[in-house]
Amino acid sequence: MASSTAPPDSSAKNSPQEENSAIGVLFAAVSLSLFFVGLRVFRKIRCRQKLAAAQRLFEKQRDAEWQRLVGQYGEEIAARIAAHKVWQGMTVEQLITSWGSPADIDCEIVKTRKKETWKYVQTGKNRFANRIYLENGIVIGWKI
Repeated sequence: MASSTAPPDSSAKNSPQEENSAIGVLFAAVSLSLFFVGLRVFRKIRCRQKLAAAQRLFEKQRDAEWQRLVGQYGEEIAARIAAHKVWQGMTVEQLITSWGSPADIDCEIVKTRKKETWKYVQTGKNRFANRIYLENGIVIGWKI
C-alpha cells in the first residue's frame, strides 16, 4: 500500500488579512525609513544654518576689529598687524595685538635702557621658536 501525500500547493493565495498585515508592516518600515532620512536631512540643514550664523558673527567681529585698528593706527599699520607681521619700531601694544601675549619675557635694565626679550612658541625647556627683542618698549629686532 502506497500512501499518497500531496505536495503543498504553492499557488495557494494568502488570505486578505495576511496581505493587509504584510502591507502594514511594509508601510511601517518605509515610513520609519523616511522619518530617519528626513531627520538626518533636517539635522544637516540645522548644522549648516548654525555654521553660517557662526561665520557671520566671526566676520562681523573681524570687521569691527579691523575698523578699530584702522581708527587707532591707520590702514598701513592695521594691515601689518592683521597679517601678524613684526617690524622695527613696533610698539608693545601693537606687538600684543598682532602676536598676543608672549610665553616668557626676559628683562634686563642697562643704565637708562630697558631691554626685553619676548619669547613665543615654546618648543622645550627654555627653548622657543620665536624671539622678539625690545628696547624701551619698541621692537628693535627678532629671531623667527
